Amino acid sequence: MCHFLYGDKAAMLAFLVISNVLWFSVLVSWVFTFIRGPGIMPCRIPPYELSNFIHEGEKFKNVKNTDVSDEKSDISSESSLTVPLNRNVIPPPDIFECDYNGLPFWCSECSTLKLLRCHHSSVKDRCIPMFDHFCTFVGSTIGKDNFGFFLYFLFSMQTLMYFTCISIIVYSGVWGHLHAALIVFLITTGFMAILVGNLAFNTVGDIYLGQTTIERLQRTRTKKKIAKSQSNENDQTDLGEYVNVQHPTNRKLRVLVKLLPSDKPYNNGFRKNLRLWYTDFTRLGSPQQILMFQNSMFSEKFKESISERINSGNYVIFGSQSKLQSSSPSHLKIKDM
Repeated sequence: MCHFLYGDKAAMLAFLVISNVLWFSVLVSWVFTFIRGPGIMPCRIPPYELSNFIHEGEKFKNVKNTDVSDEKSDISSESSLTVPLNRNVIPPPDIFECDYNGLPFWCSECSTLKLLRCHHSSVKDRCIPMFDHFCTFVGSTIGKDNFGFFLYFLFSMQTLMYFTCISIIVYSGVWGHLHAALIVFLITTGFMAILVGNLAFNTVGDIYLGQTTIERLQRTRTKKKIAKSQSNENDQTDLGEYVNVQHPTNRKLRVLVKLLPSDKPYNNGFRKNLRLWYTDFTRLGSPQQILMFQNSMFSEKFKESISERINSGNYVIFGSQSKLQSSSPSHLKIKDM
């Protein structure tokens, strides 16, 4: 490129300075993304103590339309999470994601609860908090600790590619005669710019919606499976998503609420989502800290939505049945079964 700008020393100097600054930015962000790594679950989180809630819920197994309380529900933003020492189980928080039986997700490889939106990484062989994806482009798993550097890397790389393409077009006479080597270079750089741009666009979109890449892909696959199961009358598998919530007036009971396709449990607004990913380097070292941080990730809007559904009777008493059932996969309206 500099060969074609040799006649214009000012343009050549500007190109060299800007391109080297951008390359340095790309290199530094890649190094920090790779070296810092995604982070790992700092400690093992024992199972929740749910046996008493299951026992209480079983009392409602054969009782239809029984009102536990007429009072309105309100899911508090502050949960009283106290982790006892030297115990094999811990008290459950006021709200947590669960399977259709109301049980929290468990990693058998790490022998820990899957909190902090973590998933087990086959590359790291550990659970990764806020696991996003494994990026072959940078050669590292992307998670809570290095997501900010990864985002900076994407924008640095994207800016460098756009700058390179524009420089070639402006200073190499693309409307006239263009050297064959620059044509190949322009096509290659343009193609890479499209790929990186698509990744950056999806990443910003996920931040805006308060979701990770793997959460988006899992929800997309779930929607496809639900649509497929609807077309198969013999397939009664429930493939929805649920939250297990402390009953608002009866502390002995917990309820299960089915999530809707429009639910975004962790969407706290773009600024807070970005702050969580980009500037929050909170070091979590104990189950107490992890539980409190996990609970703080749920948005107030989502909690209010769950409270409204509980008030309108769209829930199931935890322990009252082994599996949630409804006529529509996207809507649950079963009360105290």
